[in-house]
Amino acid sequence: MTFNIYFIGAKDCLKNLTELCCSSDISTEIFYQLSQTCYNIQSLTIGFERTITDGIADLISVQRNLKSFDIMLCHGLRVDEQTNIIFSSL
Repeated sequence: MTFNIYFIGAKDCLKNLTELCCSSDISTEIFYQLSQTCYNIQSLTIGFERTITDGIADLISVQRNLKSFDIMLCHGLRVDEQTNIIFSSL
């Protein structure tokens, strides 16, 4: 799946994004595209599911002013399983 931002002004709006809350199981391409535009996220909350895409690490690594990174763990997995999935992906 290819994801591109085509809305006029979308990149300008997204470059000023300071807060993002999302799930880990969305397309890695979406996270990658956000990493090409959003550098000033201050608060990032990710609900981690069984699938964790590579694009999350891309998005986190380009942030210049990340002050808060919150993880919401999914139900149905043990905490140690979730921790292993998350840290092996980042």
